[in-house]
Amino acid sequence: MPGAVIAIQTFGDFLGFNPYLHVLCSDGCFSRQGMFRVAPRFETRQLEEIFGHKVFKMLLSKGKITEDLVDMLISWRH
Repeated sequence: MPGAVIAIQTFGDFLGFNPYLHVLCSDGCFSRQGMFRVAPRFETRQLEEIFGHKVFKMLLSKGKITEDLVDMLISWRH
């Protein structure tokens, strides 16, 4: 069974709103017999793109951000 822990931080310097996720993920999983199996390596860039797309889609659907803001955020170098 794979595992992950995510903590949401919603503030930055001077306590201004700045949502951020701290994520810890296992690099494998335990079988039913208790053996740890290391997961194959994957390209993290792909995961970042999928996650970003889903988060932006959700925020857009709820009217929390605009397409212009999404375009600006995507253009930032990380």
